[in-house]
Amino acid sequence: MTRFALLTLAATVAFPAAAYAQVSSPLPTTSTVFQTPAAPAAGAAGPTLKLSGYDRVRWVSQVNYDLNAAAVTDNWYSFSDIRSTLSLETVWDQWKVMTSVDLAGTDFDEGGLMGFDQAPRQRPFNLMVRQLYLDYKQADLGLTAQIGRIPARLGLGIVSSINRDAFRVAKTLDFVGLPQSNLTGVWVRGAKGLTQQADHLPQPPSYVTVAPGVSGTTATNDPNGQPHELNTYVLALNSSIIPAHRLQAFVAQQMDFSQPGTYPQKRYVDVNLDGGSGPWRYGAEAVALLGQGPTAAGARQDLNSFALLATGTYKLGALELGLTAGRGGGDVNPGDTVNNGFQALFLDESAFAYNHLFGDDLHGFNGTDASIGWGAGLNNVTFLQPSLSYTFTPELTSSLSYTKHFTTAPVYAGSGVLGRTATASTALASNVGDEVDARVAYKLGVATIYGAASTFMPGDVFANPGLANAASKLEVGTEVRF
Repeated sequence: MTRFALLTLAATVAFPAAAYAQVSSPLPTTSTVFQTPAAPAAGAAGPTLKLSGYDRVRWVSQVNYDLNAAAVTDNWYSFSDIRSTLSLETVWDQWKVMTSVDLAGTDFDEGGLMGFDQAPRQRPFNLMVRQLYLDYKQADLGLTAQIGRIPARLGLGIVSSINRDAFRVAKTLDFVGLPQSNLTGVWVRGAKGLTQQADHLPQPPSYVTVAPGVSGTTATNDPNGQPHELNTYVLALNSSIIPAHRLQAFVAQQMDFSQPGTYPQKRYVDVNLDGGSGPWRYGAEAVALLGQGPTAAGARQDLNSFALLATGTYKLGALELGLTAGRGGGDVNPGDTVNNGFQALFLDESAFAYNHLFGDDLHGFNGTDASIGWGAGLNNVTFLQPSLSYTFTPELTSSLSYTKHFTTAPVYAGSGVLGRTATASTALASNVGDEVDARVAYKLGVATIYGAASTFMPGDVFANPGLANAASKLEVGTEVRF
């Protein structure tokens, strides 16, 4: 996950409900907290405290994840991990302090591995800060401000879903006839460093290394000796004029103040909405990606791409039927100066994922920098997903979904979804594959015991297509929220 700069438009304090053990929820987890909350009652006798937490212990088995291996090996890998967070919210009059820490794992991995005590396989059980921010509300002026490490979810979580350092201010728009609406501005504090000192930014190919005066750290220098800085700015309109329906429109611009032609300057123009009425629920998002992104050679490349998503469910008693469709731009000609593949801005494990295996582990966010470029599973992917869920009792629930995937732009057979794997084939292919996801969960007080199974049958865009080479995932675990 790139850690240059992260943002937020809302001060969520609860742990994302579907951030972990997510299995193809018909309707993606969305944020409905874009409205400016009411200020705490003035003159309170003292601060109020709220403690919350999340713990998950699970066992996972993964088979045949390397679909483009030259030879079929049926690799099998299993592990157990623990994900744990603890949060404290302190409110006093107009002020709020939110503190949330990781106890096991982080938002950039799926948990602290059990039984791995040595690097490089270790994922940490260290105490780390997830969120730490100050929130101030002036109810009579309709103003809200936050500063610190704050939660960051835009829309349905396709463009951004993460925690990072930023300053956010929101103003309600009642005075212009838009009740339950606000205009929000965000300055995302990105990477910063001096070229003569240790630098937080990766070293571009055109830089030279300067070692004097730096102990145990590689420093970089550019021809002009300029400071490095990479920030992001967001302006968003959030509205819920119609009860139970939410609309957001935003523009996000990444700004590179380091050596010209090195770092990304992505620009997003986005409209998204969700809501429900009676048995119906829906969500939709349309994203345009412009600006410039980096290449391996350290030069900028123009970006011109898009992402579209539409999803809905209908509840009929204990049965809920769903249908989701998505389409992301693909780079038809990787050799030209324009990149048409859709990329995300900032993601972590709470980001949007349309299914449990391909849209998450294989082509979604998986904790690596490269997976940001996969655009929450939408880079060069078009998919259609019917689904159903059934509630046996208030405690016992189940879900089942089928996803058909295609490439948006055709690639050579065997070259992978993005066409980057070497292949001798000259035949074009667009069949990415088929996935089936199933989940059953039983709620026992504050705990949820669950099991999930997924199978992905690769299509001819992979080197080893067919059911015999299917990837699979089995997960069993327990979650506790309080």
